[in-house]
Amino acid sequence: MIKIIATVNKKIPIAGTDFSNNQASITLEAETTSEKIKEDIQRLFKQAEDSVDVQLKLTSAPESIRAIPSASEKQLALIRKKAPDLERIKSEFAVSDIAELSVHEASDVIKQIL
Repeated sequence: MIKIIATVNKKIPIAGTDFSNNQASITLEAETTSEKIKEDIQRLFKQAEDSVDVQLKLTSAPESIRAIPSASEKQLALIRKKAPDLERIKSEFAVSDIAELSVHEASDVIKQIL
């Protein structure tokens, strides 16, 4: 067996504040075989990155402070029309409705579904 260790660290500034940021980090370990190593590495890093992104979203400053633009109506319409699993998207981005996505998050979703 081969051991894979994936570590993801992210630090994001808090808009509207000086010298402040939110930071999250995760380290995951898994064992794999040489036949599945490429797929398992990609899967493990994707899981780590998704977990860090969710944690940063949950611990980030309120929207009024963050000043991150919301997804546009065109983005939301495209996601509603093309996305096969809206529940997975809501879970991945820790939102109760896709209308809560930021413009950047909506862009990421659109890249995934197109």
